[in-house]
Amino acid sequence: MLEAGEIKASHVEMMHAVITPANHNVLLEGIKGKGRREVEAFMRRVTAWGEVLPENEVQVEVKMTLTSEEAAVLERAREILAAAGKVPAVKAVLMKALTELVERRDQVKKAERAAARAEKTSAARQMVSRPRAQTSPHSAFTSLRRYGMPYDCEIEISAPGGMQMAADARSG
Repeated sequence: MLEAGEIKASHVEMMHAVITPANHNVLLEGIKGKGRREVEAFMRRVTAWGEVLPENEVQVEVKMTLTSEEAAVLERAREILAAAGKVPAVKAVLMKALTELVERRDQVKKAERAAARAEKTSAARQMVSRPRAQTSPHSAFTSLRRYGMPYDCEIEISAPGGMQMAADARSG
Protein backbone atom coordinates (compact mmCIF):
# COMPACT_ATOMS: atom_id res chain seq x y z
CA MET A 1 0.00 0.00 0.00
CA LEU A 2 2.86 2.36 0.80
CA GLU A 3 4.71 1.50 -2.39
CA ALA A 4 1.55 1.90 -4.47
CA GLY A 5 0.99 5.35 -2.96
CA GLU A 6 -2.42 4.45 -1.54
CA ILE A 7 -1.43 5.48 1.99
CA LYS A 8 1.26 7.76 3.39
CA ALA A 9 3.95 6.84 5.89
CA SER A 10 2.79 9.65 8.19
CA HIS A 11 -0.67 8.08 8.28
CA VAL A 12 0.76 4.70 9.24
CA GLU A 13 2.79 6.42 11.96
CA MET A 14 -0.42 8.05 13.30
CA MET A 15 -2.02 4.60 13.58
CA HIS A 16 0.63 3.05 15.85
CA ALA A 17 -1.25 4.02 19.03
CA VAL A 18 -4.61 2.57 17.96
CA ILE A 19 -3.82 -0.36 15.69
CA THR A 20 -4.58 -3.86 17.00
CA PRO A 21 -4.63 -7.28 15.39
CA ALA A 22 -8.42 -7.04 15.29
CA ASN A 23 -8.67 -3.64 13.59
CA HIS A 24 -5.58 -3.38 11.37
CA ASN A 25 -7.37 -4.37 8.13
CA VAL A 26 -10.21 -1.92 8.77
CA LEU A 27 -7.77 0.90 9.51
CA LEU A 28 -5.55 0.29 6.50
CA GLU A 29 -8.51 0.08 4.12
CA GLY A 30 -10.18 3.11 5.65
CA ILE A 31 -7.25 5.51 5.28
CA LYS A 32 -6.55 4.87 1.60
CA GLY A 33 -6.43 8.09 -0.37
CA LYS A 34 -7.36 10.32 2.58
CA GLY A 35 -5.75 13.43 3.97
CA ARG A 36 -4.40 13.83 7.50
CA ARG A 37 -7.61 15.25 9.03
CA GLU A 38 -9.76 12.62 7.35
CA VAL A 39 -7.45 9.89 8.68
CA GLU A 40 -7.62 11.32 12.20
CA ALA A 41 -11.42 11.48 12.05
CA PHE A 42 -11.66 7.93 10.70
CA MET A 43 -9.31 6.54 13.35
CA ARG A 44 -11.52 8.02 16.13
CA ARG A 45 -14.44 6.02 14.74
CA VAL A 46 -12.65 2.65 14.65
CA THR A 47 -12.84 0.58 17.82
CA ALA A 48 -10.07 -1.66 19.10
CA TRP A 49 -12.01 -4.72 17.89
CA GLY A 50 -12.43 -3.39 14.35
CA GLU A 51 -15.92 -1.94 14.38
CA VAL A 52 -16.45 1.35 12.54
CA LEU A 53 -18.80 3.63 14.47
CA PRO A 54 -21.24 5.96 12.69
CA GLU A 55 -19.85 9.39 11.79
CA ASN A 56 -21.82 11.17 14.49
CA GLU A 57 -20.48 8.80 17.17
CA VAL A 58 -16.76 9.12 17.68
CA GLN A 59 -14.48 7.80 20.35
CA VAL A 60 -12.68 10.18 22.65
CA GLU A 61 -9.41 9.08 24.16
CA VAL A 62 -9.03 9.76 27.87
CA LYS A 63 -5.65 9.39 29.52
CA MET A 64 -5.15 9.69 33.26
CA THR A 65 -2.48 9.16 35.83
CA LEU A 66 -3.52 7.61 39.14
CA THR A 67 -1.84 7.44 42.51
CA SER A 68 -1.42 4.01 44.05
CA GLU A 69 -4.43 4.69 46.31
CA GLU A 70 -6.60 5.72 43.36
CA ALA A 71 -5.46 2.66 41.39
CA ALA A 72 -6.38 0.47 44.38
CA VAL A 73 -9.89 2.00 44.44
CA LEU A 74 -10.25 1.34 40.70
CA GLU A 75 -9.07 -2.24 41.13
CA ARG A 76 -11.51 -2.76 44.03
CA ALA A 77 -14.33 -1.48 41.83
CA ARG A 78 -13.32 -4.02 39.17
CA GLU A 79 -13.41 -6.79 41.78
CA ILE A 80 -16.88 -5.74 42.93
CA LEU A 81 -18.21 -5.73 39.37
CA ALA A 82 -16.41 -9.02 38.66
CA ALA A 83 -18.62 -10.73 41.24
CA ALA A 84 -21.11 -11.16 38.40
CA GLY A 85 -18.68 -13.63 36.81
CA LYS A 86 -16.82 -11.54 34.25
CA VAL A 87 -13.94 -9.19 35.03
CA PRO A 88 -14.78 -5.87 33.37
CA ALA A 89 -12.34 -3.63 31.54
CA VAL A 90 -11.38 -0.31 33.11
CA LYS A 91 -13.69 1.45 30.64
CA ALA A 92 -16.67 -0.60 31.85
CA VAL A 93 -15.82 0.14 35.49
CA LEU A 94 -15.60 3.88 34.83
CA MET A 95 -18.82 3.93 32.81
CA LYS A 96 -20.70 2.05 35.55
CA ALA A 97 -19.38 4.45 38.21
CA LEU A 98 -20.17 7.54 36.16
CA THR A 99 -23.64 6.29 35.24
CA GLU A 100 -24.48 5.64 38.91
CA LEU A 101 -23.09 9.04 39.89
CA VAL A 102 -25.28 10.80 37.34
CA GLU A 103 -28.33 8.76 38.40
CA ARG A 104 -27.84 9.75 42.04
CA ARG A 105 -26.74 13.37 41.72
CA ASP A 106 -28.50 14.67 38.59
CA GLN A 107 -31.14 17.17 39.71
CA VAL A 108 -33.54 16.21 36.90
CA LYS A 109 -33.39 12.52 37.85
CA LYS A 110 -33.84 13.42 41.54
CA ALA A 111 -36.97 15.40 40.67
CA GLU A 112 -38.34 12.48 38.63
CA ARG A 113 -37.77 10.08 41.55
CA ALA A 114 -39.39 12.50 44.00
CA ALA A 115 -42.46 12.86 41.76
CA ALA A 116 -42.76 9.08 41.49
CA ARG A 117 -42.50 8.70 45.29
CA ALA A 118 -45.12 11.42 45.84
CA GLU A 119 -47.51 9.69 43.43
CA LYS A 120 -46.96 6.34 45.11
CA THR A 121 -47.48 7.84 48.58
CA SER A 122 -50.65 9.61 47.44
CA ALA A 123 -52.05 6.38 46.05
CA ALA A 124 -51.22 4.56 49.29
CA ARG A 125 -52.94 7.24 51.37
CA GLN A 126 -56.08 6.94 49.25
CA MET A 127 -56.13 3.19 49.86
CA VAL A 128 -55.81 3.64 53.65
CA SER A 129 -58.50 6.32 53.92
CA ARG A 130 -61.23 4.13 52.37
CA PRO A 131 -63.66 2.67 54.94
CA ARG A 132 -63.25 -1.03 55.41
CA ALA A 133 -66.34 -3.24 55.48
CA GLN A 134 -66.61 -5.70 58.31
CA THR A 135 -66.81 -9.03 56.61
CA SER A 136 -65.75 -11.51 59.23
CA PRO A 137 -67.47 -12.64 62.42
CA HIS A 138 -64.32 -11.85 64.36
CA SER A 139 -64.37 -8.18 63.34
CA ALA A 140 -68.06 -8.01 64.21
CA PHE A 141 -67.40 -9.42 67.70
CA THR A 142 -64.61 -6.92 68.20
CA SER A 143 -67.05 -4.12 67.38
CA LEU A 144 -69.64 -5.57 69.79
CA ARG A 145 -67.14 -5.62 72.62
CA ARG A 146 -65.95 -2.11 71.83
CA TYR A 147 -69.48 -0.66 72.04
CA GLY A 148 -70.59 -2.74 75.05
CA MET A 149 -73.26 -4.72 73.22
CA PRO A 150 -74.54 -8.01 74.69
CA TYR A 151 -72.84 -11.19 73.55
CA ASP A 152 -75.92 -13.35 73.47
CA CYS A 153 -77.19 -12.29 70.08
CA GLU A 154 -77.12 -13.68 66.56
CA ILE A 155 -75.23 -11.58 64.00
CA GLU A 156 -75.75 -11.63 60.27
CA ILE A 157 -73.20 -9.84 58.15
CA SER A 158 -73.65 -8.99 54.51
CA ALA A 159 -70.36 -9.23 52.74
CA PRO A 160 -69.59 -7.65 49.37
CA GLY A 161 -70.96 -9.76 46.53
CA GLY A 162 -74.11 -10.75 48.40
CA MET A 163 -72.49 -13.45 50.56
CA GLN A 164 -74.20 -13.92 53.92
CA MET A 165 -72.28 -14.84 57.03
CA ALA A 166 -73.89 -15.76 60.32
CA ALA A 167 -72.19 -16.06 63.67
CA ASP A 168 -73.22 -16.68 67.22
CA ALA A 169 -71.93 -13.90 69.43
CA ARG A 170 -71.91 -16.23 72.44
CA SER A 171 -68.99 -18.19 70.99
CA GLY A 172 -66.67 -15.16 71.23
